[in-house]
Amino acid sequence: MLAQMSLLSGTKNGGHIHLSPNNKIKFFLTTLYGRAEELKKLLIKVKVKYKNLEGKLYKHEYILDFSELLDIRRSGEPSIKKIANNLEKIQRDINKLLFSSFHKIKVIRYTKEDIENEQREILEEKRKFEEKQQKKKTK
Repeated sequence: MLAQMSLLSGTKNGGHIHLSPNNKIKFFLTTLYGRAEELKKLLIKVKVKYKNLEGKLYKHEYILDFSELLDIRRSGEPSIKKIANNLEKIQRDINKLLFSSFHKIKVIRYTKEDIENEQREILEEKRKFEEKQQKKKTK
């Protein structure tokens, strides 16, 4: 396991890694999904050695005990399940819109001519309003 971890963290044949304060190295180790009984019995010992800038050597040993994670329950719904449920709701809503006589989609269609006529009417109304205002000023 130690050889695999040194490869994952980027060291080969005694290479060096510079890890600044608050930086982390993360990697995927395993999944509990479908392997709970197997991992419940597994203990992994991780030995970590490093030196600070002054050359002081630090050694730490960590035990990864997956059995501690087996009884943890997530608060809320897992994301993938939530996405699946929302997709189903969207599908039902779309089906209601498409196939229900009570929820028909209303479409307002404008042709190019309709838009041009509407613009002409607006301009004509504006012109009449301005003429009216001009007449009031001259009286």
